[in-house]
Amino acid sequence: MKFRLLRLALAIVGYTCLLGGVSHAQFKKVFLPDSSVLQLPSFFTAVKLLETDIPGKPLAVLGSFNTTDSANVFRSVMFNLLLNLQGDPQGMHLFEDTSQFVFQPPRIYSGCYDGNGIFYLGIGANNRQVVVKTNATGQMIWAKAGHHHEYYSMLCEGGTVTFMGQDESVQGAHDFSIGRLDASGAGGGGTMFGTPEFELPQKLAKFGNQYVMGGSSYQTGSFKGMLVKADANFEQVWGRLYDMPGKGMIIYAIDRPRDGHGYILSGRARGTSDSLFLMKTDTAGNPLWTKLYGIPGTAEAYNSALVVDPISGGYLLSGFYRGPQYFRPFILMTDSIGNVRWARDYADPGLNTDETFNDIIHCNADGMFYAVGDMVVIDSNQFDHKIFLVKVAADSGTTSCDSALVIGMRPTTTQIVGTTVEEPFQANTSFPIGNLISAEMQAETRCFVIVGVADGLPATGVFHVVNPSGPTLQLRAEVPSGGATLRVMTMTGEVVLQQWLEQGMQQPQFALPQLSSGMYLVSLAGAEWRYPTLRWVVQR
Repeated sequence: MKFRLLRLALAIVGYTCLLGGVSHAQFKKVFLPDSSVLQLPSFFTAVKLLETDIPGKPLAVLGSFNTTDSANVFRSVMFNLLLNLQGDPQGMHLFEDTSQFVFQPPRIYSGCYDGNGIFYLGIGANNRQVVVKTNATGQMIWAKAGHHHEYYSMLCEGGTVTFMGQDESVQGAHDFSIGRLDASGAGGGGTMFGTPEFELPQKLAKFGNQYVMGGSSYQTGSFKGMLVKADANFEQVWGRLYDMPGKGMIIYAIDRPRDGHGYILSGRARGTSDSLFLMKTDTAGNPLWTKLYGIPGTAEAYNSALVVDPISGGYLLSGFYRGPQYFRPFILMTDSIGNVRWARDYADPGLNTDETFNDIIHCNADGMFYAVGDMVVIDSNQFDHKIFLVKVAADSGTTSCDSALVIGMRPTTTQIVGTTVEEPFQANTSFPIGNLISAEMQAETRCFVIVGVADGLPATGVFHVVNPSGPTLQLRAEVPSGGATLRVMTMTGEVVLQQWLEQGMQQPQFALPQLSSGMYLVSLAGAEWRYPTLRWVVQR
């Protein structure tokens, strides 16, 4: 069956950092669907970041968003956004669940890249697990449905895909599940691991010919960290539960230390005041050391992913914490034994934006680290959903829009309090996901707005420019006491007008005959306040 949908052309709104034209510089780039093309875009989320071997497209971001088509039909689609190492979009492919979903529209939870342009997407759709196989041009090869809930983590293994998710157990609760499909989509059988309590899987990793699965088990009112090791046939080698005194424990990420001995785990330690944790174990899952990291002044902190620096052997943890009111994204780097090297916050200035990191990877192509996340701007009960990409180096993590973050650290101990049990499951049916069109996307580097007014509070009042217009800026602005500086900038950060405005309602006009057609940024800021930066479109 073929499906037609309004052609999607995506554009980006952002602020340009002063990077001096260095193409490999570290950055934060923000991506936003153009609401003049898409109808009611919302819930734009990025879940997974992958490195590929596709020429000119070494990075892929997987996620989903909602929209309506030209017939006002609600659409929920999954996307694969291909980027170069400068964060410039090189292609975007969309896929839609064409079944009559009742419980849940499609959402990507995981994915992997198998080489030769082959991607696998792990999707939750209509309360079922779904694996979708596609190629680099956006052609869907097949879609297979699993048993229940979502696939939270996936591994591509030379023509096959191994997936880990959550399934309902004959024990009466939910367990980890692991299964495998071959290149044609056949297979699907596997094994469940868990206790009589409620298990929540997060991460699947493979070392040698054995799989390690991490997550949590909710037992007697508290979360315990759960780790399971299985062989190539999904037979259990061992299972471990970790109890951290005074804290609930959720494992979000697993990796192998650079020395190759044991495993390194990261996650969230829930309590009166949340902490992040980093734990090293031996190959039997016994803890060797555990470090807790707290962010002073916040009660909520979340870990999303972990990556090993192949040069220093240190660890980079990505996540988000609650600032004075909204979520703020961070990266924390430690040395090989868990001592903090640096921690940085990458949130935009202002108090009305939730930003969350969802994944981080080390890119072998350039030796840099890339983290992807969600940005939700909340203003007057409207929610503007965007995604963003941050590129940093291991030495400092700095970009043009980061700030140092204070992290407190202390060691702790964990107790192994139990083992897991296992049971089989079977699942493999075809699933009607349609292959949609390729879309387009552009990006701009963000965070120019923090220059000079890093801590300014958003002002309330009138700030408006006539759009579009010729090369004469027509402005109406309510300037608070103390006056303000008006700036007009190109999208590359060049200031083309700077003018002082006195207090009161101002309606000046500024002729700028040298400007060519295009988009410009207009900012108005005082010593301790600022208005949100406006876009001004010049049409000659």
